[in-house]
Amino acid sequence: MMKADITNLSLREILDAVGEKELSVNEIFAAYHEQIVDRNPVLNAFTAIEQVPPVKVPMGPLSGIPLAIKDIFDVGGYPTTAGSAFLEEIPKADAVVVAQLREAGCLVMGKTNTHEFAMGATTINPHFGATRNPWDTERIAGGSSGGSAAAVAAGMAIVGLGSDTAGSIRIPAALCGVVGLKPTYGRLSCEGVIPLSWSLDHVGFLTKTVTDMTEVFRVWDPNVWDSSRLSSSRVGVVLTSIESLLDDAVRQGMNEAIRMIARLGHPTEETVLPLWEQGLGAAFILSRVEGASYHHEWLEKYPEQYGSDVRILLEAGRRFSGVDYVNSLRLRSMVMAEYQALFERFDFLMLPTVSIEAPLIAEPSTRNVLTQLTSPFNFSGLPAISVPLMPQGRELPVGIQFVAPWGQEHRLLALAQQWEQVRGPFLSPVA
Repeated sequence: MMKADITNLSLREILDAVGEKELSVNEIFAAYHEQIVDRNPVLNAFTAIEQVPPVKVPMGPLSGIPLAIKDIFDVGGYPTTAGSAFLEEIPKADAVVVAQLREAGCLVMGKTNTHEFAMGATTINPHFGATRNPWDTERIAGGSSGGSAAAVAAGMAIVGLGSDTAGSIRIPAALCGVVGLKPTYGRLSCEGVIPLSWSLDHVGFLTKTVTDMTEVFRVWDPNVWDSSRLSSSRVGVVLTSIESLLDDAVRQGMNEAIRMIARLGHPTEETVLPLWEQGLGAAFILSRVEGASYHHEWLEKYPEQYGSDVRILLEAGRRFSGVDYVNSLRLRSMVMAEYQALFERFDFLMLPTVSIEAPLIAEPSTRNVLTQLTSPFNFSGLPAISVPLMPQGRELPVGIQFVAPWGQEHRLLALAQQWEQVRGPFLSPVA
């Protein structure tokens, strides 16, 4: 089978080909390695590339699936730089989630670029360069898991491993036209992952399709639902209250997405996000204070080696008081109670993932809006998934976000899979 044929196979097709011994793990590794070598010089998705295929791959639920790993996760034998200028220690052991994916049979293809210390939404990295969007290389890939998102979008991996503290999986998923899942807070282990904010950090994944994502999540939940099991569900649509934030393409995409939900027979009703603006402020305080705490010694030792944007955020975290921090935690309890009540009215929420199309790398003024619609679900810990849509007549993808109650990833994936079936196949940004 030719390289192009292998890299065009879906996750399920690769699993079947490996199971039937039509493809070897080494053939898959070689095809994806060649793809990375071809495409990474332009996109800058990978900062370290595995050169040697694995000696032995377990026969598991993801045997032979190429995996791109965000460089804040420990991978034995690779330095964990977190996109920084001064971290270079090589861990002996994998992060827990990496070990679980290896045990499931994934092939580690390398480490991917990230916003420095995962502390930003653009993956414009002063030390490793910017990751570029496969749809338009003058635009950002989003962040902070931008390298993993670009790798999946450009066919350099089938699964991207990422982290999400204010939207860092879902934002690049939306801007790069892939699927991004942030499970319920605490559902996946953060052990072996450099933290940004302990109370907000989530581990999750990027894939091209919801069908692929469902196969990945079965490693943690073998009872993930097939889409046919999900009956008519009440969907709360968040649009009117945020419409002034949305650019034309996102507004158009959201309206198209709502029509698709209606075609599925799910009744919709307009709603709002509880204590939305207050929650954004409180989440900012938590992330800055917890980040400053983790970085305290490094910031004293290496202040000039941080990128200016990250250093400013860390220094801001030092200026908040203990009262500010505790009040933010108290507000989070209130917000979670409000969401509990909201999910008595609705089975799911639906809203845009990001309010704008992917900004140009040269447009810093637009970057502070990227987390407005994703951060609430880190603050509340709710599971959320971003699915891609190309609005009619447009040339850049947008993201549609579905949210479910805590612990209901099985139902969230079923809804997203139904919606994906109505939307139809999604084109790749590169041939």
